[in-house]
Amino acid sequence: MRESVTICPGTTSGSPVVGRVTGLWRVALLAGVSAAFVIGRIDVADAQFFRPFNRPPQDVPSRLDSKAPSRADMQGRKANRTATSQSKKDVPIRHPFGENMPKGPLQLMVSINDQRAVLYSNGVRVAETKVSTGTPSHPTPTGVFSIIQKNRWHRSNLYGNAPMFYMHRLTWSGIALHEGHLPGHAASHGCIRMPTDFVSRLWNVSKLGMRVVVARVELTPKDFSHDKLFNPLPKPIDMQRTSERPEGLRPSIATTGQGVQLAQADTTANDAAAIPAIADAISERSNGANQGAAV
Repeated sequence: MRESVTICPGTTSGSPVVGRVTGLWRVALLAGVSAAFVIGRIDVADAQFFRPFNRPPQDVPSRLDSKAPSRADMQGRKANRTATSQSKKDVPIRHPFGENMPKGPLQLMVSINDQRAVLYSNGVRVAETKVSTGTPSHPTPTGVFSIIQKNRWHRSNLYGNAPMFYMHRLTWSGIALHEGHLPGHAASHGCIRMPTDFVSRLWNVSKLGMRVVVARVELTPKDFSHDKLFNPLPKPIDMQRTSERPEGLRPSIATTGQGVQLAQADTTANDAAAIPAIADAISERSNGANQGAAV
């Protein structure tokens, strides 16, 4: 009888135990080569994460070794923060456009063709500046407007939170005066851009209701009058303090020597006279009723 022997692959002797040992050596060899390759790819900066936990690094400073800030350093930092916060607050300018600026209503004239704005105070020209109005695809509307809102740190809610500082709103649809870049031509989305030097001074003197005139050409304020314009009514005359009678009014009814008659009559005497008569009638009725009952 012949015996069949099965030889395990990878072995020379055909023993199953020898085949298993050989397979384990191959796995260990591949693992070592892989580890050496990975460690070789790690640079010096990443190697510090593989250091032993019981030995602190020598080249990396520890937070425990750093010195705590002194009281003077803390006070200096606080002073810097306070100065930074105060720098954001505007210091009011006493005379933004000079001491000789006349008192009176302010008017701002904007010329789209000239890309220029002129400020008038009580009809007197006091300052002018270059501006940048809307492009042909986003034109700046023309007309007479009033400042309806002011916001020092305004940011656009239509164009990606873009800064529009020193904002003077003219319409609720997105037209305003504000600080912006001036490329020398119309470049905005409809607003009127102004340089920082001019609009910051305008911010100190402008009020809600200030007139802003936007036109194609430069305009100047003029005094004029017309019969169709509204005129103030004359002050009414107090008749109790003056004896003069305005023209067109009829004289009052003469009541000199006549007494005033009242619509209500005095009935006290009539009521007193009627009381005995009412008492007699009541007594007669009661006597008649007693006689009928007796029958």
